Amino acid sequence: VRAIIYFILSVICTSIVEIVAQAKNLRAASLNKWIKDSFNTAQGGTLGDQIINHGLVDGLTMKGRIASFIPANVFSAALFDIIYQNYIKSQQKSDAGLTFNCERLREAILSEETIIPADLRRYMLQAIDECQDVQKNIDLLKTRIEHWYEDAMDRLTGTYRKKTRVITIIAAI
Repeated sequence: VRAIIYFILSVICTSIVEIVAQAKNLRAASLNKWIKDSFNTAQGGTLGDQIINHGLVDGLTMKGRIASFIPANVFSAALFDIIYQNYIKSQQKSDAGLTFNCERLREAILSEETIIPADLRRYMLQAIDECQDVQKNIDLLKTRIEHWYEDAMDRLTGTYRKKTRVITIIAAI
């Protein structure tokens, strides 16, 4: 009998936590904050805002809502597209319709107008150098960025769990 009571109470607590998390939009807010904190720079770089508003990311949700999850392949595609398109605009080049490759991304990352935070810039340049060693295979670069992003999402999940633990404790009391 006690086991059944504990089971019912745990289901109630879990349901309360989920209701609060959805009402406060905790998942989307946590992801949004991480992207802005990680990619917007003190020098006025708006890469985080551009990622959130990119068509590939914004298209994951209904109009007016913020994504609570971004698949790694969508993140890397949006990131590369933003970096390259910003570079094309800053250089006033006419090849805005061209796709990017490792060499074009390297050129964009090294440009003075780049809005990429320094630590991500170094990481991406290292990955590009490795990708050039294997005949400019952009898939390797995408994979490296996607793994980095998935690792960051694992850490963000831990932060989210800490927030929901507090809600669970309050619901249990």
